[in-house]
Amino acid sequence: MLKRPLAAVPLTIEGLLFAALILFGWLPADASAAPAAAVFPFDLYFDLKQSVAFSSGWVLFGVSVAALVLFRTALLALTAAFADGRGASLTKTYSAALMLGLRAVPYLFPAAALYFIAVATRYAPFAWIASLIGFFPAWRLCRRGVGLDTGIGTRNGTVPEISSFFLYAALLMGLGASISALAGRSVVLAALIVAGTGPLHATVWLGWRRRSTESAASSEGRVVTIVAFVLVAAFFISSVIDRNLREFRVVPADYEGSLLLLGGVDSTRTTGALADFEPGALGYARDQSSLLSYRGSDRPHRAADTRGDLDEVALRVQKQIEMPGDRPRVLLGHSQASLILDRILETGDHPLDASAVISPAPPVAPSIDVPPEGEAGEGRVGGDSARAFADLLEIVNLTPYDVDAPASPTNLHTLRVRDARVPRLAVWALGDSVLLETDWRRPGETNLVALSDHVGAPRNPRALEATRLFLQGRRAGSDESSWRSVAVNLLRYAFEPWRP
Repeated sequence: MLKRPLAAVPLTIEGLLFAALILFGWLPADASAAPAAAVFPFDLYFDLKQSVAFSSGWVLFGVSVAALVLFRTALLALTAAFADGRGASLTKTYSAALMLGLRAVPYLFPAAALYFIAVATRYAPFAWIASLIGFFPAWRLCRRGVGLDTGIGTRNGTVPEISSFFLYAALLMGLGASISALAGRSVVLAALIVAGTGPLHATVWLGWRRRSTESAASSEGRVVTIVAFVLVAAFFISSVIDRNLREFRVVPADYEGSLLLLGGVDSTRTTGALADFEPGALGYARDQSSLLSYRGSDRPHRAADTRGDLDEVALRVQKQIEMPGDRPRVLLGHSQASLILDRILETGDHPLDASAVISPAPPVAPSIDVPPEGEAGEGRVGGDSARAFADLLEIVNLTPYDVDAPASPTNLHTLRVRDARVPRLAVWALGDSVLLETDWRRPGETNLVALSDHVGAPRNPRALEATRLFLQGRRAGSDESSWRSVAVNLLRYAFEPWRP
């Protein structure tokens, strides 16, 4: 595999270069840096996702991507030429590598842009879709890179197999988790990890190339790939059941007080995860429950109202909570309702006796920026891509989003409730874990994890049973140290290397 040690030099130097960039603070010392010094096309994907997120204009984006394609393909050509030794034509190799790199940009750009949109809008399905549309093109591009013709004969292009490619991607996920863990202690340690993995990346690539030369098949990574596929398939099946097939299990309506419901973004009185919620699932009669409005008392709200300034919305919702009603008064929210509840609880002046939010929004704002439309600034390319994608969704009659709305995650300030003095339950949807950048817990909350997606979680039996018990002052358990919490963090670290 390493009969020609010189072939490992380009990727080793690349690792040292990006380690230096981390040390000087020009690259983030977190999991998103994991693909920075990886093999083609992971390295080029890193360049694209970072350029989409941080370029201040399209001209700068184009120039930077062009320069990075020249750089990345030069490393690929040198690695291939050194691996083949005498007889390899560096000119021919670089020409082939450059053409491959230029073709890779339009294949990888949709995934990079969609990941940015997923983070900017905090919409998990976009991240899942980005992974799907990025994985297979990247696999095919990797095959072409491994089989690059250096002038001594074209290879068959069947290496790496999907299982081997997935195993390497999993290695990058683990590398990302290591960088994040070490960066909290020392940026130097994180940089050393990046620098030290250069030879590892070279070993993987040269192993693939040797097998390509020898037309040898390999089963490496097959077990990991199968296990990952089965787990993801099981999760999606569970989510589909919760969304479309699960019926609310009604319990006897013998609880006193009032149940207040607050929907999330784009919800109305007839749409949204709580619009058809059955109060009987929590032990309440229909005349004991009411759906709160984003516009104020007795004023049905529109989807557009849910994208307004959340500080103002919180004042309107608080007035509705304070209206006369039977006690105890409890609130069940979904998604964005958690951000509104944060603002209400921060005032300390409210009559709530308990609250629960299913599929809550993270309390921390995204780490990316979106400048106003037409203005230059960091995130301009990603913002323009987000607006174009929203227009496309509207054309095909799918629910659009507004990345410029006051309630858009990138326009919100982080608010952490210091002393709510109200029992709070958060039921996190496992599918939302792909968006987490920091801890998913709010101080003072009881935290559970539902093995479902953002919309399916309000119908999840475990989520509803825990919510019913909690709102009545009984113990609902916690997942802060359970295997479900481990699953949350596994998904978080699995997706972190691929987003900006």
